[in-house]
Amino acid sequence: MFTGVGAPAGTLVNVAWVAYDMVILSVIIRAALYKGFTPAGD
Repeated sequence: MFTGVGAPAGTLVNVAWVAYDMVILSVIIRAALYKGFTPAGD
């Protein structure tokens, strides 16, 4: 076994999973900070 060398496929899957988690977290944060709908004045 080589020390410090991981499976590239596993690393790419983990990086993709972290990116997906960040997208979902940003959606949750935007939803939590949502002020509500303000209709245009007629």
